Amino acid sequence: FSKKSTEKEPQWDQTYEPLVKVILGKKGLKTKSASEVGKKKVDYFRGKDFKKFLLEGEDILKKKCSAALEDVLEGNVPESDKDIETLGNELIARGFCYKAVYKPLNPSSKSEDGSGAKPKKWPDRLGQSPNQSFDCE
Repeated sequence: FSKKSTEKEPQWDQTYEPLVKVILGKKGLKTKSASEVGKKKVDYFRGKDFKKFLLEGEDILKKKCSAALEDVLEGNVPESDKDIETLGNELIARGFCYKAVYKPLNPSSKSEDGSGAKPKKWPDRLGQSPNQSFDCE
């Protein structure tokens, strides 16, 4: 009798998985839940919160995410919007997250004077954006 190999190939890229765990962990980014139009509930974070977290959390990034930093930024912590966009684009390209936009139920419901309501800070309905490049805002 021979043992079957139970080791499967990892589902996620092992270089970036620790980074995602830090971002979504207990001391990571603030995330909210929303319904993705026509699909299921999703958790999401805002680009500006991602930027703030990466700029302020250099100790934890160096300690736990050195492989991802080595791959993208030659081992340095992100210091500029360009560095953060590069890191965000890598996460999108590897399937860890994707860019979404607010999709209201009634997109035509604007006020009488033509000025739309101001955008929600934390929307409750999202749809996948056709433009999948990371934006720090």
